[in-house]
Amino acid sequence: MTTAGDKPRQPLESLGKSPVDVTNDYIRAICQHALGVIETKYSKAYIDTIEKEYVLSVPGIWSEKAQNNTLMAATNAGIYPVRLVKELETAALYTIHSQKSIGLVAGDVIIDCDCDGGTADLISYETFNINPLELKELVPCTGDLYGSIMHNHAFEDWLLHQLGDTSISQIKGTTDYPRGMKLFEETIKRTFVSEQDEGQYISFPSATLGNSSSTRIKRNLFEITGADLKSILTPIVSGVCQLVFEQPSSVILCRQLQSTSESTIGSKIKAVFLVGDFGTSTVLLS
Repeated sequence: MTTAGDKPRQPLESLGKSPVDVTNDYIRAICQHALGVIETKYSKAYIDTIEKEYVLSVPGIWSEKAQNNTLMAATNAGIYPVRLVKELETAALYTIHSQKSIGLVAGDVIIDCDCDGGTADLISYETFNINPLELKELVPCTGDLYGSIMHNHAFEDWLLHQLGDTSISQIKGTTDYPRGMKLFEETIKRTFVSEQDEGQYISFPSATLGNSSSTRIKRNLFEITGADLKSILTPIVSGVCQLVFEQPSSVILCRQLQSTSESTIGSKIKAVFLVGDFGTSTVLLS
């Protein structure tokens, strides 16, 4: 049986390339695009003369092997010198600097939840110092495959179940399919609140799906109800929430192991930061 976690590997097998090779191509293309944008403001001759340093952010749960493979891919793509930073740490630092009103003091704890494209990663930091800001990792990073792309895979599986192989094959042969997936990614899933939400529609104008009350198709418009979205998103949202709920008990345990003083154990978990692609989701916030 194919699971959502297997899907990212399927295109790689069809390309006949290793993950590192594909990452080479991706990093090289991103770098070339970035330099192209910069060259619209500064001359290429000037850009070629200045010293450059590259920084790549990686998920906090990545193993040392995964990080080394990323550095290898960057080097093979001609990106050098390069260093890696953890996405969670950079997100935490940025959020603290931009949200000064939360009133952090030394000893407070923040839980950082990065719901990015592929994974949901969490870590707890203690504010070791406020000025200058210094964070100390309190609870090691945890995470799982609950990223934004997994919602899209779940939606594709659901759509296949609703429409069947024949209709899906027809739609995938048009520009309607990527446009519909983009609508789901950028609008539908991000604005979902509850199963009482009004139905939303994805248009497949190039298809000939006909009309069907059983599958809510009318004039090649496909209706997605609030109940549909709940069934698609709930398993993944629940997984993220479970990871978040596990962090406070880990913080308390860690504090107890570090010190038995009441003042240390009593320092507050001041905030939970939700960042990343799905971090703005209304249903996740609720």
